[in-house]
Amino acid sequence: GAQKELNADTMIRAVYNKLKGRGRTGITVPEILNYLKKETLDVPAAYDDLKETATELIKMQMVQSLEWKLRDVYWQSEYNNFPVDTAIPVSELEWEIFSGAINSVTSTFTVHSDGDVSVDLYWRDGGAIFAEEISMNDLDALDDSFWGEPFSREQVEAYLAYINEDNFDLGKALVYMMLD
Repeated sequence: GAQKELNADTMIRAVYNKLKGRGRTGITVPEILNYLKKETLDVPAAYDDLKETATELIKMQMVQSLEWKLRDVYWQSEYNNFPVDTAIPVSELEWEIFSGAINSVTSTFTVHSDGDVSVDLYWRDGGAIFAEEISMNDLDALDDSFWGEPFSREQVEAYLAYINEDNFDLGKALVYMMLD
Protein backbone atom coordinates (compact mmCIF):
# COMPACT_ATOMS: atom_id res chain seq x y z
CA GLY A 1 0.00 0.00 0.00
CA ALA A 2 0.90 3.65 -0.19
CA GLN A 3 3.08 4.97 2.59
CA LYS A 4 1.64 7.77 4.69
CA GLU A 5 3.88 10.48 6.06
CA LEU A 6 5.02 9.35 9.52
CA ASN A 7 5.60 12.08 12.06
CA ALA A 8 5.33 12.42 15.83
CA ASP A 9 1.65 13.29 15.76
CA THR A 10 0.55 10.46 13.49
CA MET A 11 2.69 7.85 15.24
CA ILE A 12 1.47 8.75 18.74
CA ARG A 13 -2.14 9.04 17.59
CA ALA A 14 -2.06 5.74 15.68
CA VAL A 15 -0.63 3.72 18.57
CA TYR A 16 -2.89 5.39 21.14
CA ASN A 17 -6.00 4.77 19.02
CA LYS A 18 -5.05 1.15 18.35
CA LEU A 19 -4.57 0.46 22.08
CA LYS A 20 -7.71 2.43 22.94
CA GLY A 21 -9.62 0.40 20.34
CA ARG A 22 -8.72 -2.69 22.36
CA GLY A 23 -10.62 -1.20 25.30
CA ARG A 24 -7.59 0.29 27.02
CA THR A 25 -7.74 3.50 29.07
CA GLY A 26 -4.96 5.29 30.93
CA ILE A 27 -2.46 4.31 28.25
CA THR A 28 1.11 5.17 29.22
CA VAL A 29 4.17 5.86 27.13
CA PRO A 30 5.89 2.59 28.16
CA GLU A 31 2.83 0.74 26.87
CA ILE A 32 3.08 2.62 23.57
CA LEU A 33 6.80 1.82 23.34
CA ASN A 34 6.17 -1.86 24.15
CA TYR A 35 3.49 -1.92 21.48
CA LEU A 36 5.88 -0.40 18.97
CA LYS A 37 8.47 -3.08 19.78
CA LYS A 38 5.97 -5.82 18.94
CA GLU A 39 4.52 -4.29 15.79
CA THR A 40 6.07 -3.90 12.38
CA LEU A 41 5.95 -0.33 11.18
CA ASP A 42 6.36 0.73 7.59
CA VAL A 43 8.81 3.58 8.21
CA PRO A 44 10.12 5.56 5.24
CA ALA A 45 13.91 5.45 4.89
CA ALA A 46 14.08 9.23 5.10
CA TYR A 47 12.26 9.41 8.42
CA ASP A 48 14.15 12.06 10.36
CA ASP A 49 12.09 12.89 13.42
CA LEU A 50 12.08 9.53 15.20
CA LYS A 51 14.27 11.04 17.93
CA GLU A 52 11.81 13.93 18.23
CA THR A 53 8.92 11.47 18.56
CA ALA A 54 10.73 9.41 21.20
CA THR A 55 11.68 12.58 23.08
CA GLU A 56 8.07 13.77 23.10
CA LEU A 57 6.90 10.36 24.33
CA ILE A 58 9.44 10.45 27.16
CA LYS A 59 8.42 13.98 28.15
CA MET A 60 4.76 12.99 28.15
CA GLN A 61 5.50 9.95 30.30
CA MET A 62 7.37 12.10 32.81
CA VAL A 63 4.26 14.25 33.24
CA GLN A 64 1.77 11.37 33.13
CA SER A 65 3.71 9.37 35.72
CA LEU A 66 3.04 12.10 38.27
CA GLU A 67 -0.68 11.32 38.46
CA TRP A 68 -0.40 8.25 40.68
CA LYS A 69 2.64 9.62 42.49
CA LEU A 70 0.58 12.63 43.58
CA ARG A 71 -2.17 10.31 44.77
CA ASP A 72 0.44 8.40 46.81
CA VAL A 73 1.59 11.68 48.37
CA TYR A 74 -2.03 12.48 49.19
CA TRP A 75 -2.52 9.07 50.87
CA GLN A 76 0.70 9.50 52.85
CA SER A 77 -0.44 12.95 53.95
CA GLU A 78 -3.61 11.40 55.38
CA TYR A 79 -1.52 9.24 57.75
CA ASN A 80 1.41 11.55 58.46
CA ASN A 81 -0.36 14.83 59.17
CA PHE A 82 1.92 16.88 56.94
CA PRO A 83 1.57 20.64 57.41
CA VAL A 84 -0.92 22.19 55.00
CA ASP A 85 0.15 24.75 52.38
CA THR A 86 3.82 24.20 53.19
CA ALA A 87 6.48 22.98 50.72
CA ILE A 88 8.00 19.80 52.19
CA PRO A 89 11.08 18.01 50.78
CA VAL A 90 10.13 14.72 49.09
CA SER A 91 12.79 13.11 51.29
CA GLU A 92 10.23 13.44 54.13
CA LEU A 93 7.89 10.94 52.47
CA GLU A 94 7.58 7.61 54.22
CA TRP A 95 8.34 5.62 51.08
CA GLU A 96 10.16 6.71 47.97
CA ILE A 97 7.72 7.27 45.14
CA PHE A 98 9.69 9.66 42.96
CA SER A 99 12.53 8.73 40.62
CA GLY A 100 16.01 8.34 42.05
CA ALA A 101 17.11 10.86 39.39
CA ILE A 102 15.63 13.78 41.31
CA ASN A 103 17.12 15.78 44.16
CA SER A 104 14.92 14.63 47.04
CA VAL A 105 15.94 17.55 49.26
CA THR A 106 15.23 20.47 46.91
CA SER A 107 12.24 18.73 45.28
CA THR A 108 9.12 19.46 47.28
CA PHE A 109 5.48 18.52 47.62
CA THR A 110 2.68 20.59 49.08
CA VAL A 111 -0.59 19.40 50.57
CA HIS A 112 -3.04 22.22 49.95
CA SER A 113 -5.92 23.20 52.22
CA ASP A 114 -8.39 22.42 49.40
CA GLY A 115 -7.20 18.77 49.36
CA ASP A 116 -5.05 19.12 46.26
CA VAL A 117 -1.42 17.97 46.25
CA SER A 118 1.35 19.44 44.10
CA VAL A 119 5.03 18.76 43.41
CA ASP A 120 7.96 20.84 42.29
CA LEU A 121 10.77 18.51 41.15
CA TYR A 122 14.45 19.22 40.51
CA TRP A 123 17.19 17.23 38.83
CA ARG A 124 20.11 16.18 41.02
CA ASP A 125 22.13 19.02 39.45
CA GLY A 126 19.59 21.57 40.71
CA GLY A 127 17.71 22.41 37.49
CA ALA A 128 13.90 22.45 37.56
CA ILE A 129 12.38 19.46 35.76
CA PHE A 130 9.00 21.05 35.16
CA ALA A 131 8.13 24.58 34.07
CA GLU A 132 5.92 25.04 37.12
CA GLU A 133 4.59 23.19 40.12
CA ILE A 134 2.19 20.46 38.98
CA SER A 135 -0.87 19.49 40.99
CA MET A 136 -3.18 16.51 41.07
CA ASN A 137 -6.05 18.81 40.02
CA ASP A 138 -4.00 20.10 37.04
CA LEU A 139 -3.43 16.57 35.78
CA ASP A 140 -7.04 15.52 36.42
CA ALA A 141 -8.28 18.54 34.46
CA LEU A 142 -5.90 17.76 31.61
CA ASP A 143 -7.02 14.13 31.46
CA ASP A 144 -10.71 15.09 31.71
CA SER A 145 -10.47 17.66 28.95
CA PHE A 146 -9.35 15.00 26.48
CA TRP A 147 -11.27 12.00 27.83
CA GLY A 148 -12.58 9.77 25.08
CA GLU A 149 -11.03 11.80 22.28
CA PRO A 150 -8.28 10.60 19.93
CA PHE A 151 -4.82 11.70 20.95
CA SER A 152 -4.39 15.07 19.30
CA ARG A 153 -1.52 17.50 18.86
CA GLU A 154 -3.35 19.77 21.31
CA GLN A 155 -3.12 17.08 24.00
CA VAL A 156 0.54 16.39 23.26
CA GLU A 157 1.31 20.12 23.53
CA ALA A 158 -0.64 20.39 26.80
CA TYR A 159 1.52 17.67 28.37
CA LEU A 160 4.76 19.02 26.87
CA ALA A 161 4.03 22.51 28.24
CA TYR A 162 4.78 21.21 31.74
CA ILE A 163 8.40 20.32 30.85
CA ASN A 164 11.08 22.92 31.58
CA GLU A 165 12.70 22.99 28.15
CA ASP A 166 15.70 25.00 29.41
CA ASN A 167 16.70 22.16 31.75
CA PHE A 168 15.52 19.19 29.69
CA ASP A 169 18.17 16.64 28.85
CA LEU A 170 17.30 13.37 27.13
CA GLY A 171 19.97 11.45 29.04
CA LYS A 172 18.68 12.69 32.41
CA ALA A 173 15.11 11.94 31.31
CA LEU A 174 16.01 8.35 30.45
CA VAL A 175 17.68 7.93 33.87
CA TYR A 176 14.56 9.49 35.45
CA MET A 177 12.40 6.84 33.77
CA MET A 178 14.78 3.96 34.53
CA LEU A 179 14.92 4.87 38.22
CA ASP A 180 11.20 5.53 38.44
